Amino acid sequence: MMFVNPYVMFYYKLLDEPTQKDLIQLIEQLPEKYREAVYMAEVEDASPYAIAQKLNLNCHTAKTRVQRGRAQLRELMQIPDPSHMFSLGIHAFSNCSKGKNS
Repeated sequence: MMFVNPYVMFYYKLLDEPTQKDLIQLIEQLPEKYREAVYMAEVEDASPYAIAQKLNLNCHTAKTRVQRGRAQLRELMQIPDPSHMFSLGIHAFSNCSKGKNS
């Protein structure tokens, strides 16, 4: 069983709890440039460092791809920008240091 990042769990509540298969189908609609980075972040819960290592990218480039891919994913899901969620303490994708999944 794969893990789904807590960042998208909020979206599940807004969308009548789509299955992980639904999420993966939406991720597959993203441009190739963002698809694998978002998949790794949302489904595999990979750190920015781990994504950068696997995709042979600078860590900050990996973070940018995940953030831009998430923005496109929100558009596909027809969900507004979640910037207000950070005040609720919801997970932010910002760590470029080695660690979990590195």
